[in-house]
Amino acid sequence: MPRILLIEADLPGAAPGETERLCWQQLNAVHLRRIQPVMVICPLLARDFDAIEVIDRLGRLKWHGALHVLFPALPNPGLVRRELLAFARDHAPAMSVETLEPEIAAL
Repeated sequence: MPRILLIEADLPGAAPGETERLCWQQLNAVHLRRIQPVMVICPLLARDFDAIEVIDRLGRLKWHGALHVLFPALPNPGLVRRELLAFARDHAPAMSVETLEPEIAAL
């Protein structure tokens, strides 16, 4: 069973069967129950959603786990990281949020 849920993201080097990929519209309670991910990975910004919306939806679905947000190159990633962490603390306290910057995400 996949333990890592990718929301419109890729994870190069992941073992077969370790991940499952969903589009934003598919992120719901049914899929979370079926996949039971311990980790979710999403981009900071996508065409139809952003990481704040992912945090909000996962929080409303009472998901507990680690959310990893893939950052693009930003002039001040620390500022954006602090905003994400503050939002998660207020809206999804059972979730841990980590950020992956471009050089780390490429590993």
